[in-house]
Amino acid sequence: MEVEDNLSAAVAAKALASAEMGRRRSFIEATDRVHANRKLQKQNEERIQYKASRERAAQLEAAVAWTSIREQVAVEVRSKTFSWLDTRDAKSQILADANRIFQTDAKWIRDELERDPEHASATILPTDCRWQVFLEAPHGVVTRKLTKAFYLNTVTYEKYWCDEVALEDCQIIACEALIQTRIDEALARLNDKQTEWELQRHQNIAATRIQMMFRSRQARLVCRRIIRVTFIKRIEPSSGLVVYFNLARPHELRRKPPRLIGSDELLIPTESTTWVYRQDAHGAGYYERLDTRESSVGPPDHFILCARCSVNFVSRRKTATGARYCIGCYANIRFAARRATTNDPSADEESRWAKMPVQPANCMLCRNALADFICVDCNHDATCSRCFNAIHGRPVNNRTHATPVPLVNRANVVWLRPDTANVEQKVATR
Repeated sequence: MEVEDNLSAAVAAKALASAEMGRRRSFIEATDRVHANRKLQKQNEERIQYKASRERAAQLEAAVAWTSIREQVAVEVRSKTFSWLDTRDAKSQILADANRIFQTDAKWIRDELERDPEHASATILPTDCRWQVFLEAPHGVVTRKLTKAFYLNTVTYEKYWCDEVALEDCQIIACEALIQTRIDEALARLNDKQTEWELQRHQNIAATRIQMMFRSRQARLVCRRIIRVTFIKRIEPSSGLVVYFNLARPHELRRKPPRLIGSDELLIPTESTTWVYRQDAHGAGYYERLDTRESSVGPPDHFILCARCSVNFVSRRKTATGARYCIGCYANIRFAARRATTNDPSADEESRWAKMPVQPANCMLCRNALADFICVDCNHDATCSRCFNAIHGRPVNNRTHATPVPLVNRANVVWLRPDTANVEQKVATR
């Protein structure tokens, strides 16, 4: 018995040591994984910080370069304007501006400076002109009677009182004002070039990033997932061809799918696989069924049209109001909401909308019959005739609710197109 007890104790100790060794090994492996993940995260953060610092350095360098270019442009324009001042056109402009300055009432200048000391000078002379207008009390007593306005050269500190300035002094001031006007025009053109250069630079950076994303397999998967959510295939009314509609840019249509989608083009959702809105060669609208090539002048029965355009079939419903919209109006509403609330990302949320297939609407009450009416005052609910009469049969509802929108008997004429049938057959739909 003693030998057996010793053997069992040895086996138990060996099993305990093996389990302890396994736990230690798993702990070491988990620790190594944590260290590896932290190392990768640290490298990613350092890479992001490096890219951000490099972008800030590039922006600072560009700002310094454009500042030096502005200074150089101001010097060159000033030197060229001095040679232009001797021409007859320049002399006539200087004389006209000098007469305007000479005839300006000193009291009016004083009143304007007292009313708006910061911006009143810009109404008399250019903002960055060397000559500016200021107020001063000659005897040190600041009163309305003694306070006077004067012209001051901010470079040479020459000073002329507005009520004592001579015409020759006004010509000197007019020369500087004309020079500054030409400098401002040159700087405005330079600002346009800077804006164009910055836009081109941002476009190049975006193109480079898109190219890098295209080369990355994981990035391609993410981009394809985004494209499947953003793009929708729909039928163009005029041509009948398939186009790719971008929900983020409702004013643009693509004839070809995005290149990043690749083989996942079949996974892009389709607006409708049954009835679509079409236009003939004269621009008249009609409705066509894609699978049977059946056409109708009016919308088919039990299909709901957009509450905004009343032409296309609905594919989205706003959960707050219950109103239904087609895919084009839905994209325009969300685009306008994003433009109006740029500082509030929560204002445009996909969760506030519900998707709807293009199919005959069922009654929301009985769930068995097809819908015949839509009541705008009842959260845009679609109901059959029986349920509609049961809800709105009371006189109170008849007086307070608006006229319902019918979904049947909309004067439709349905026929088979000649290319799909030998004989045209016209049937009046209910």
